[in-house]
Amino acid sequence: MNINYIIDFLENKNIEKTEVFKYLKTSIDEAKILKYLTKEYVEGSLDTLVTDLLKNNFKESHYKYLEYLPSVKSLMEQGWITQENLLSTNTSEVSNLELLNSSVMISSSFLKILEEGKLEVVLPEITPYLDHLEYLKDQFSRIDLYKKLSHIRQNVTGNSPGINRIKNRLLELEKRVEERKKITKEDMVIDLIFKENELNSKEQLIFLALLKEEYASEFDSLRDMNTLINLVSLDDYEKMKNRSFLEDGSKLIESLLIDYDEMLNSFGGVTRSFYISEEILQKIMHRNKNKKNKKIKLDLLIEEQDVFELIDPSTTLDDVVLHPKTREVLNYLLKQVNPGVLKLLREWGIKNRRSGIDAKIIFYGPPGTGKTMTALSLAKTMRKRVLSFDCSKILSKYIGESEKNVRNIFDAYKDICQKTKSKPLLLLNEADQFLSSRSVGSNSSADKMHNQMQNIFRAN
Repeated sequence: MNINYIIDFLENKNIEKTEVFKYLKTSIDEAKILKYLTKEYVEGSLDTLVTDLLKNNFKESHYKYLEYLPSVKSLMEQGWITQENLLSTNTSEVSNLELLNSSVMISSSFLKILEEGKLEVVLPEITPYLDHLEYLKDQFSRIDLYKKLSHIRQNVTGNSPGINRIKNRLLELEKRVEERKKITKEDMVIDLIFKENELNSKEQLIFLALLKEEYASEFDSLRDMNTLINLVSLDDYEKMKNRSFLEDGSKLIESLLIDYDEMLNSFGGVTRSFYISEEILQKIMHRNKNKKNKKIKLDLLIEEQDVFELIDPSTTLDDVVLHPKTREVLNYLLKQVNPGVLKLLREWGIKNRRSGIDAKIIFYGPPGTGKTMTALSLAKTMRKRVLSFDCSKILSKYIGESEKNVRNIFDAYKDICQKTKSKPLLLLNEADQFLSSRSVGSNSSADKMHNQMQNIFRAN
C-alpha cells in the first residue's frame, strides 16, 4: 500500500495539483467535498450527513451552502461517493434537497485511486491462455464489470462518467480476451459450447454469469431472473424484451444448457432460480478427466459381466459398399439423431426438452452381405462404441424364459448406460434367434421376421 497519494490529497493546499486529481475529472468544489469525506473516513467516520458536510466544508452563511448540493449529486453519479438511505433507487430521480438529510460515504473506486494513485488497471502482456481456467478468470472479470454497470444504471443517469469509465475498462478487457484467444492454439470448451448452440452475446453473458456462481459456490446472487436480465439490458424496454432469454422455449433452456428451480417467494408468487445443467457443468469443469473416466468405467463394467462384448469400430460408412437406397436410409437416420435436429424439434415444440431421439434399425439378408459391418460402421460414423450381444446364445441360455429374458438384455444395456453416463450403440447380432423364443414358425418370411422384431423393439 502506498500512503503518499492519500497524504498528498489531504495536505496539498492546491487540490488541483494533487496526483489523483487528474483521474477524478471533477470540478475543484467537487474535489473539496471528496477531500472532506476522505478526512472524515481516515479519522474513523464511515459516512457523513450531507448537511454537516456542506456546512463544515464551505462555511457559507444564510444557507448559501445549499448551492453545493448539485456537486454532491454529481459525485454520486460519477461513482465517487455513495448513499444508502434514500427511498428512491435511482439517483437521477432524486431531487437535490432530498440529498440534504441523507448520509454519504466515499466509494471503493475512489479508495482505490487514493491507494494506487490511479484507477485504470495495467493489463499484463498479451500471452496465450494456458488453460480454460485462465480464460474463465478473464470472462468472470467481464461479468463483474457488467454487474457494476447494471448497478450504476439503476442508480444514475445514462451519461454518467462512472458508466463511461467502466465501459472503457470493459472494452479494454474484451479486446484483450479476443487477442489472447487468437494466439491460443486450443479452442476453449466454453467457446465450443457457444458455437455449437449458436448463442448470441447476451445469452453468452447469462451463461457465464451462472457459471461464475458455480465456480464461486455462491447462491442467489446472479441466479434470479431479474438480476440476470438487468445484466444484459440497457433500459426498461430491453428488460422486457430480454426476458425471453430465460423463459420456457428459449435457446438456453431448450438446449439443456441451463435449468431452473421454482419456489414460492414471500409475496406468494413463484420465482425461478437458474443454474447450469449438471452435464454441461461436468463437461466444462472436467473436460479431459470426464471423457477418460467414462471410457474406463465402461470397460470395467463390461469386464464384470458376461452379457455384452464391447467393440470399438474401426470402419465408417464410407468404407462400406451399400445399395443407394440403403445408404439413403442410413443418411436419413444420421440426420435424425443429429443434435441440431433435436434442438429444432424442441424449439418447434415437437420434442420435450428433456428427451432425446432414439433410433432402432433391423438389418436383414443372407449371411455375408455385410449386416454386422454396416452396423459397426454406422456406430463409428456416429462416434459411438458398441455393446454387442450374440443372440445365438439365447436358445441355450434363456430357453423357456420367453419374454422375460429378452427384456433382461435391454435392462442390462440401460443399466450400463445409466452407470457410465454414456450411450453406446446396442448391437443384437443374429437377431433372428429372438423369433424362436417368440414361437415363430419355420415358414416365416423376411417380412414376418421384420414385424416380429419391430414388436420386440417397441416393447423395449
